[in-house]
Amino acid sequence: MSPVVTITLTLLVSLTANQVAAASQVLGVPDVEVAGADDGAELVAVNLRRAPRTSWLVRVDNKAAGIFALAPTPRDGYDVQASVYLRSEWRGVGLFGELYEAAGAAACAAGVKACSSVAEVNLRSIAAHRRVFVADGRLMVGVKRVEEMFWLFDFAGGVMGVPGAQ
Repeated sequence: MSPVVTITLTLLVSLTANQVAAASQVLGVPDVEVAGADDGAELVAVNLRRAPRTSWLVRVDNKAAGIFALAPTPRDGYDVQASVYLRSEWRGVGLFGELYEAAGAAACAAGVKACSSVAEVNLRSIAAHRRVFVADGRLMVGVKRVEEMFWLFDFAGGVMGVPGAQ
């Protein structure tokens, strides 16, 4: 039996300067490329700029575990793009799936079309997305853009009208 943990999401904009500093320190230096951020402080700042009202600090048992955001996106047919960064000790324990399932349910209930995308080089994230999205029949499409290959995941499933889809 798995231990019971408490997962909380706190809007980044609601954190005090001291709380942001503490969370940034715990998040530390990302071990994967995420939002072009070099450290936890920059990761928080990037998400506050991109999606101030829809970026959260993810806490597990009141300890900073990562960042979750729903940012506006220019991708054809989508309103928001989900982004998750989890500290390495919180990967592979189901937290990623829980966050995406909750986001998908909320997006569908609100009539918001949501997606997520992953750079081709981020193999761990692609594997996590496959477990969440492909396992239940939702669509995953490889998309090639100039000098970039990424996977696009559709929260709602079905056929996506993405230019260049393979």
